[in-house]
Amino acid sequence: MSTFGASYNFYLRNGVYYVRFRNSRGTFGSGINTKKKNERDAMLVITDWLKNGIPTQDTKSPQPIDTMLEVKDLIAGIRKASLSEKDAATIVAILKERKLIDVSVEKKKVPNTDFIIWLENFWDYDKSPYIEDKRLHNLRIGKRHAYDMQGRVLFHWKPFFEGRSLESITKNDLKTFSLGLAKKTLAATTINKIMLAGIVPLKWAKENEIITNSPFKGLMPFSGVKKKRGILEIDEAVAIFSEDWKDERCKTANMVASTTGLRAGEIIAIKLCDIGEDRLFVNHSWSEKDGLKGTKTNEPREVPLLPDIRDKLLELEKTNPHGRNGFIFYSTKPERPMDGKLLSIALRNAFLDMRYMNTKNDEETKKGREKALAEWKKRNICFHSWRHFYSSRMADIIEARKVMLVTGHKTPEVFQAYADHAKAQDFNDLANATKTAFQNLYKGDQIKKAG
Repeated sequence: MSTFGASYNFYLRNGVYYVRFRNSRGTFGSGINTKKKNERDAMLVITDWLKNGIPTQDTKSPQPIDTMLEVKDLIAGIRKASLSEKDAATIVAILKERKLIDVSVEKKKVPNTDFIIWLENFWDYDKSPYIEDKRLHNLRIGKRHAYDMQGRVLFHWKPFFEGRSLESITKNDLKTFSLGLAKKTLAATTINKIMLAGIVPLKWAKENEIITNSPFKGLMPFSGVKKKRGILEIDEAVAIFSEDWKDERCKTANMVASTTGLRAGEIIAIKLCDIGEDRLFVNHSWSEKDGLKGTKTNEPREVPLLPDIRDKLLELEKTNPHGRNGFIFYSTKPERPMDGKLLSIALRNAFLDMRYMNTKNDEETKKGREKALAEWKKRNICFHSWRHFYSSRMADIIEARKVMLVTGHKTPEVFQAYADHAKAQDFNDLANATKTAFQNLYKGDQIKKAG
């Protein structure tokens, strides 16, 4: 939703109203969060800002909107302009003349900046200048990513660097910290992700002249063999879908994943309008932090849909207690789908039931299920395994380029040259291959229902 006024427009994003004000050139600036979920409350905030100015962290009194827009335009102009050293010196001289900067004072401020607090703010989705800059340049960065980075800062960086200042961090500090992570026997990819939570902010600080040193230079990333994702065999999949599942939503979602290769977030985001006669229209994904958003690649796609799976989706839609046009995989709240984590938990339970049936002997049942659980973990199976299951089954029948049209994979790079020229015949080939690959997958489930 977007509502326009003479000098501003406001719109709803992730359940909260934002406002953009028009500058002197007639263009709109970046969105400002009103922190209001109700339209009337948002309008009251905007009206107050227009009259009294917008509160800022840097000044005690609210800043008039005209002044704020003028300053933002000036900053944007400086960032984009091709400045010479003389130009830069002139700008600095003007700021000094107006007593807005004092180099000696500024240098004293930096060493006292608490490193951990600065890292936390850097990954704060609503406050970070880094994230705002990425979004203004239309570079994808989600709330989930920022949240995960904040978590890595709190759980790993804070215990090691607490009490340290931003300017005091050295290359030796980072090296010692990373080697300490390695001694915890963490996976190489995990260590690298933890390190990025601090290295990305430090690089940004250096590029923006917040710090003078470059402690991240020369640090070596960790390498290792990534644990392969487990793939279920076709007979295991047949047996799993022959089991009785406690939640029909979970069973249907797993069926969709096994025959389409869709990601969990893409599946729970499905609505009635996304279900075609012979295909699914994959336009959105759901994230607990971002809510309803675009797909991982930010590109919509169409996926062949087996008739039986389509019927199951439509049957499930009829049970939605919140009425039509909601999420197919609904939750207790009409504005959000079910928790995607439940899909993997239900798959695991079906796997355990398939591997070891209950007996009258409770102790024997317990040991059997523990053994099956150990196999599940060792094989590294999870809900995402269906994506690999689908790809491997389809790859035996049809060329990789066409499979990637459905899965949304962006590698190999040469695929991008073909993706924009997909033909109707490609979809027909995919639909036929899907029927061939998965026609017997639910025979156990169908036999049970027929009986």
